[in-house]
Amino acid sequence: MARGVCLYFASIDWGHTWQRPQQLAVRLAQRFEVVYVEPLGLRRPRLRDLARLFRGGAAGNPDGAIAGLARHPREPYLPWPGVDWVERWNGRRLARALRRRLGDGPVSLAWVGVPSRAVLAALQAWPDAPVVYDGLDDFAAFHGDSAFVRETEARCVRGARLALATSALLEQRLRALNPATERLPNAADVALFAAALDAPAPPELASLGRPIAGYCGELGPWFDSHGLAGLARARPDVAFVLVGPVAAEARRALRGLANVRLIGPRPYAEVPAWVARFDVALVPFKPGALTAAVNPIKVYEHLAVGAPIVATGLPDLEPFAALGLVRLTTLAGLPAAFDEALAERDPALRLARRREAESHTWEACAARLFALLEARGLLPAQAPA
Repeated sequence: MARGVCLYFASIDWGHTWQRPQQLAVRLAQRFEVVYVEPLGLRRPRLRDLARLFRGGAAGNPDGAIAGLARHPREPYLPWPGVDWVERWNGRRLARALRRRLGDGPVSLAWVGVPSRAVLAALQAWPDAPVVYDGLDDFAAFHGDSAFVRETEARCVRGARLALATSALLEQRLRALNPATERLPNAADVALFAAALDAPAPPELASLGRPIAGYCGELGPWFDSHGLAGLARARPDVAFVLVGPVAAEARRALRGLANVRLIGPRPYAEVPAWVARFDVALVPFKPGALTAAVNPIKVYEHLAVGAPIVATGLPDLEPFAALGLVRLTTLAGLPAAFDEALAERDPALRLARRREAESHTWEACAARLFALLEARGLLPAQAPA
């Protein structure tokens, strides 16, 4: 039985930090022939982006091991997002490249993971392809509350057969545009993170004493580096270990703090070993538009190892806070919440977090996704075993 083609317009490159776009693409490849189309971008490139702009690369399976999934590297493009004729030109060029790859056959599913007018223009080559829009972030907020991005997202959502939202706020916003909106929160590789509890610690931790407070993820504009710096100064006996890319603002705020270790990015396979060694897991985000709609993957990963979690600026975590599994606080309340988490000694709480995580695996997320697709006639029949 032939499998349908899914054009998967991703929000991040395949080689970026492993997260929702790659996780769902891999699982959709169980039922479709997935072409993972790397994004053109929603902002004008900076100097450091120039190599990425024209990098491209060989098409094909990303690592030679994922059946049913092929990477379509970024096409060289005109880097002026927000200009209508440029977006249309980029989209038509992308469509021609995909046509050369796919031939004249139909597309069974168009997965739109980024509100791009270039993607909308490209999809005009397959006008009958049903669209699924994956609302994984408030993209407009990440681009200066861009009216252009918000309007583009509205067009994507209104034209979708199914719109997905990671957070409660996104679900509310997208449902106002399209009643065929469903909540599909993020998840974690729970088994991978739980197994790290019995794995050796990263050698970089050997010289550090305990306790260790940790964060794993990008230290971007949403990360409250000044709040963390204040906490580190007030708790000089605690090692603060930060794993992930570090933006300039965070580097400046944390410079000179002897008990802060900026580890930098690590391959996804190594991340669980770091997370499993945190005595307290921190998610110190700034309150505001950037974080109001975030459903953070890292919290599910922290739940999987049972560590006490202290978070700020993330209203979507309120259900976990109500269960006593996450300490959700403010910048002013951060020191007290941190001390309380550090003093936690109840093994039942750790077990409760790990059990909660078992309900939030990527496998469970994919099963929910498949049920939503099937209910709308968007899932191809499985070939007999």
